[in-house]
Parts: sequence; structure tokens; C-alpha cells
Amino acid sequence: MPKTAKSEQEANELLTAYCLEIDFSKQWIAAEKWATSIRIAMNPAEGIESAKSTIDSDKRDVQDAAARTQRQTALTPHLGALRAAIQADNTVSLDTEGKLLAACTAQYVGGGGVDLGYPTGLTASQYAVQQGRWNHLATLGAGAPFIGGFHALPPQDKAAAGKANVGATLATRKWQGNLFVTIGGVTFNLHLDVKM
Repeated sequence: MPKTAKSEQEANELLTAYCLEIDFSKQWIAAEKWATSIRIAMNPAEGIESAKSTIDSDKRDVQDAAARTQRQTALTPHLGALRAAIQADNTVSLDTEGKLLAACTAQYVGGGGVDLGYPTGLTASQYAVQQGRWNHLATLGAGAPFIGGFHALPPQDKAAAGKANVGATLATRKWQGNLFVTIGGVTFNLHLDVKM
């Protein structure tokens, strides 16, 4: 008999953890499909492994070449408008914010994970400047509503918050800033290491 989840909450936790394990976000899965996976995980005839298989199938569908092409086509005009606005602005630049944004748009097109590490090693004062510049992107509005939701959080001591480990790896982190952007309805979190 297959192993099953005993509740919706347990199914949600197990399947969300599985998504992290395979570097995939449930944000990519339509709400009704996610609900179906939850029901499968709780069904004694199917169980958790069958539900994981549906998520594997969803991931393949999202990362299919045709789906990537469709996302690239949808993104291009909005990204072009935003890049032009960045180029015309004196506060932000394509060399810094443009590169950070490119990391997120690449994940959007590829259907990849929504939590991205970006190695910077910024000092606290450098991150404060970056935080202000990222938040400033929200005022440009050139890519909206397709590209929006720009906001940055102050650095957080991940070790003190009990989040020092990076996923299921041996890597650890200390201070980290987080930059958020929503692209095509999917929210990405760009993690920047900060030296305090």
C-alpha cells in the first residue's frame, strides 16, 4: 500500500519540500493542478510517490522548449521597455540592476527555481545602496504589469534566524539581503550575500 499524507497540510508540506528538492517552485503549477496533486498524495490507492510524479510531469511541461519560447516571446517587449527605462534613468544601471534582473528573467524563461543565489559579497553600506536602487525600479513602471513587484528587504542574519543552511546542502550562509521581482505572475527572490 502506497505511503499517503494524512492531511492536506501534510500533503502540502511534503510536496512543497519535493519541489525544493527538484529545484522547482509550486508557483509554476496552476492552483487546480496543485489541488489535484494534494488529493493524489492523500489517496490510499495512489499516495505521495504518485503525487510526486504529477509534479515531475508539471515540471517537464513548464520546461518544455515550446513553453520556454512562449515565455520568452511574452517577456521580450516588457523587458525591452524596462531596459530602456533603466538606461534613461540616472539612479539605476544595466551594469548592476540589469544583470540582477537578467538572472531572474533567465529563470522565468527556463521555468527554473524562484530562489536564486547571486554571489556579490557586498558590504552593508553597498547593499543599502543596492536595496534603494532595486526599490527604485518599482517607480519606473516600464515593464508593468508583466514585470513588477520590485522590492528589497534589509539584510537578515540567516544563521540567527535558524536558516543558515542552504536547502539540503552543506553550504551555509550568514547575512543575506533579498531582492524580489514578479515576472509573468511568478515571484523570484534573489539572495545577495552581505558582509556585516
